[in-house]
Amino acid sequence: MSQNLFCNLNGSVILESDAPFSSADDSFRLRYGLYESYLFQNGQLEFANLHWERLLHGMQVLGFAVPDDFSETYFTRQIEELTVKNKLSELARIRLQVFTDDDRPPFLPQCFIECSALQPGMTEWIENGIKVAVLENFRKEISAVSNSKISHNKHFLPARKAMEDQQLDDVLLLNDKGNVIESAMANLFWVKDGMVFTPPLSEGCLAGTFRLVIIDLIKELSLPFEEKMMSLEDLKTADEVFLTNGIRKIRWVREIDGHFYGNALVKKLKK
Repeated sequence: MSQNLFCNLNGSVILESDAPFSSADDSFRLRYGLYESYLFQNGQLEFANLHWERLLHGMQVLGFAVPDDFSETYFTRQIEELTVKNKLSELARIRLQVFTDDDRPPFLPQCFIECSALQPGMTEWIENGIKVAVLENFRKEISAVSNSKISHNKHFLPARKAMEDQQLDDVLLLNDKGNVIESAMANLFWVKDGMVFTPPLSEGCLAGTFRLVIIDLIKELSLPFEEKMMSLEDLKTADEVFLTNGIRKIRWVREIDGHFYGNALVKKLKK
């Protein structure tokens, strides 16, 4: 991480080298709280309203006392000022983490915002697809916080290890019922016999901002669509599988645990 970049701690812009922590440090990254990852492109913060709605809901569910000045406008302004300070207004990844030092609720939130350069290829279609596998040694609990981006989620470390050990681009997560719900970094969609499916939020998957965008696009194109739980058998017999998030957009999955998939329909969705 460059020492020339600036970050924002509780509303104050400081050099990253002067910050008491960094998201590169697991001891901070996994603190009690939640986070949002934004794409800042061409001077605009993408889907600011959707990110704020999810962040607000997550803070409320986790027992944070949400300050009156916290709002979509407040965070958008803080992020815009940080991108300008770092000269990254054309293309940047923003990571905003809300955390606390309190032992019991209502928790007083602290906020740490980081801004980093993003390679243009990160948002582009990958023609060769990606390789993923099911993370077998983890089950995500279905709970009131399952749909939020919780920083203290327990899947981060085993997911990262599996990706490194098996040279994977991502891993798929199972919920506590054994159904496939999402990947470690994205929402999950699949295609079978021309119909597009995605797990419902009641299965414990993330309420992804780009998930909503893709669902709207599927409906716009009048493609058959259903929110449906996904079993491991559904995964094996799918015709196509793809992942979505706000930064990487759409990633079509070429291979999962030795099963190979096509991309004829998902190509219609790429922007």
